[in-house]
Amino acid sequence: MERMEQSAYNALYGSANEHNLQQYELPKMRLMDPMPFDSYAPLYNKPRGLGVGGLKRYAYGGHYGCCACIASAGVAIFPLCAILKDDSGFTVNAFQSGTVAEKTPGGNPLKLTMESGWPAVPAWKCRIGLEDAEVFAIRLRIPATCENTKVLVNGCQQAVPESGYLVLERQWQDGDTVEFTGAFSLKVVELGGRTAFTYGPLTLARDEEKEGGADLEAEVALQLRDGQPVYALAQPEKAYNELLRIYVNRKDGGQLLLTDFASCGK
Repeated sequence: MERMEQSAYNALYGSANEHNLQQYELPKMRLMDPMPFDSYAPLYNKPRGLGVGGLKRYAYGGHYGCCACIASAGVAIFPLCAILKDDSGFTVNAFQSGTVAEKTPGGNPLKLTMESGWPAVPAWKCRIGLEDAEVFAIRLRIPATCENTKVLVNGCQQAVPESGYLVLERQWQDGDTVEFTGAFSLKVVELGGRTAFTYGPLTLARDEEKEGGADLEAEVALQLRDGQPVYALAQPEKAYNELLRIYVNRKDGGQLLLTDFASCGK
């Protein structure tokens, strides 16, 4: 689930093309209209809408491809795996907002109402709706990307493992609540001579348009405190459908703008 979450929020949603793609001046070599998904997430000096893997043209006009098809399936698979049911109860894999209507292992109608700030804010709350009290388990994933994790059941703090799943097996009744909170911090990942930044499950990126045409290839020296970058969270820009916006202090007095990769290059 850790890998599914990272793949979904970064690679999968990052490869999704925006509906207004046609308003950009695309290269003349473009052979087709833009697809919902290309065969990759354009990360570095790569325009969108140039092609799609497994291109097939319909006899009556139009086209599609396997990458666009399987990516669409992936968009469905991730939320469908958010909460799973078995004979003993329910497993919470992904912290999403929404409502789940199901039946308990004993056949009792159940409604889970969830509010979440994930993946930018490590907070999730679930209210349980039950007609009759019943004993069953709720297994809660403890994300490896989250720090100082706390879980409350009806306001009472629970002992939390460092990773894996916390098993909450008790008699649940109408109005019970389960709350999850924690903390994220900016992480620096060095690999292959390059530097990457992550924040919780999100991989961050720079965007030439967001930075007003800045030279993204120029080396940047960051201001450090106790060996860690000095940064501040900012309000995400709705125009870019951002989940997260962070300004990192540079040694030259400027700031490095980082946002969630999925909102970049669109």
